[in-house]
Amino acid sequence: MSGWNFNITTGAVNSPVRAAKLNGKDYLLITDEEGGVSMVNRYGEGGVLVSKGFTIGKNSKVFQDSSGTIITTDKKGSIVSMSIDGHVTLSEIGQLEEDYGFYLADVNDDNSNDYIFTDGNELIAYSRNLAVIFRKEFDDELKGPITSAVLTDGRKVFLVSSLKSNKTWMVYQDGSIAEGFPVKGDGAATIGQLNADGKQNLIVGSSDSHIYVYSLE
Repeated sequence: MSGWNFNITTGAVNSPVRAAKLNGKDYLLITDEEGGVSMVNRYGEGGVLVSKGFTIGKNSKVFQDSSGTIITTDKKGSIVSMSIDGHVTLSEIGQLEEDYGFYLADVNDDNSNDYIFTDGNELIAYSRNLAVIFRKEFDDELKGPITSAVLTDGRKVFLVSSLKSNKTWMVYQDGSIAEGFPVKGDGAATIGQLNADGKQNLIVGSSDSHIYVYSLE
């Protein structure tokens, strides 16, 4: 592609390229299956020297906190923190299943982001010092990305799903499951307003080739 000058991967790039902002500048975070990591500008040119390589987990998202630190997880489930100067630190929480999910959010409203994982049939939330906030066990194996939303009453919820059983759950910040859940659907769920009536809807795709829309009363 004209104007694109990137050619420094050490392996195949199978993960999505992520956008990041460091020191007020826009960068692209590129990782490959051999653990190579590059932070480049929009032309593919090197901008930030990354101190340690890693491969982002399949269902892990990339976040940035208020200090600009990039936070994600690697294939084994270790928490990856990369500062604005490219220094990488890894925090291990134990071996997770290959299809684990990861999300970053303030679970306990202490103005500090926490780590949320799905691992097998469990949803687990850890504080920044890796203390367990809640651990919820489900009857079905959880797979796919974790999503989050804020309800009209201000409560934060997390949405998780099971591909095996084609179910989606809405989970409150204390780990309890919302009344009426699970519902049918196993894709990445989202919550929003479809009509100008002030009511929220949960929208989720399904492996049965349908999209389901649920009203949240």
